[in-house]
Formats: sequence, C-alpha cells, structure tokens
Amino acid sequence: MMFRHRRDHSALPATLPSLQRGVGMLEVLITLLVLAAGLLGSAALHLNTLRESQLANQRGQAVTLAQDISGRLLGDRGNIATYNDFDSQTGGSCTSCTDAQQALADWKTRVEANLPSGRIQLSNTGGSLYQVRIYWDENRSGVTGLNCNKEEWDESTDMACYQLMVQL
Repeated sequence: MMFRHRRDHSALPATLPSLQRGVGMLEVLITLLVLAAGLLGSAALHLNTLRESQLANQRGQAVTLAQDISGRLLGDRGNIATYNDFDSQTGGSCTSCTDAQQALADWKTRVEANLPSGRIQLSNTGGSLYQVRIYWDENRSGVTGLNCNKEEWDESTDMACYQLMVQL
C-alpha cells in the first residue's frame, strides 16, 4: 500500500526560483532606462556638434568676406577714398555709382546674406592702414553691441566680431 502525502507548499521555505520571480522584468526596465539616458546624451551631443559646426561656418564666412574686401582695397588704390569710413548701417546701396561704390554695395549684400544680422565697418586708421570689421549675431539673440575689444567683449550684449588690419 502506498501512502500519499499531501504537501503543504505554504509551509515550505521559499525556493530560489520563486524568489526571483519578477527580477527579469526589473532588469529589462533598468536596461531601458540606461539605454534611454544614453540615447538622450547622444542626441544632445549631436545637436551641440551641429551648433558648433554652424558657428564655425559663420566665422569662416566672416574671414572670407574680410579677405575679399582687403583684396579689393589692395587692387583699387586709385579709388581708396571711397572705402574710407564705410559702415553698412549708413551706406552701401547705390543706383548710379562708381565701381568702388558698387563693390562696397555688393560686399554689404554678401555680408548680410551670409551672416545673421551682418554688419560691416571699414575705416582708415591712419596713413595706409585700414581696419575691416565684420559683425554678426552669432547666437541669433538680438544683440546689437559693436564692441570688438577682446577684453571688454560681452556675449550677452555684443555681436561677434572679426577684425582684419590691411596695410596698403
């Protein structure tokens, strides 16, 4: 005769598999959180890279535009008086103008087209030394200050500035 014993599972101590019930789901949730944090970090890094690339492009445009007008200054010494104290805020468009005036108008148009809130100043600083300054709103924050001095420049109020000195 065989006796059957009925086991009461509630009286037995918990076994290892029953203690791990739900642990797999917790591991999956933690993995998803770590993955989400990594993807957000990667997206932030990508956006920062795009922004810095845009800023580098703007700086490169400013350098190219300054070199362009310096070449015009060197090549048009006969009309050098036309270039004295030019400010794109007050001048630059003309209907019947000389070649030098047209060059300044074209240059102004290129600066305004390639740089946000682009502005240019060209001045004779004495004798045959000319100063070329190109300003732009690098962060597109609406700043309008024209301080080009590195020690005093303030990002919150001053536009980005590229300055080139040209000796004729």
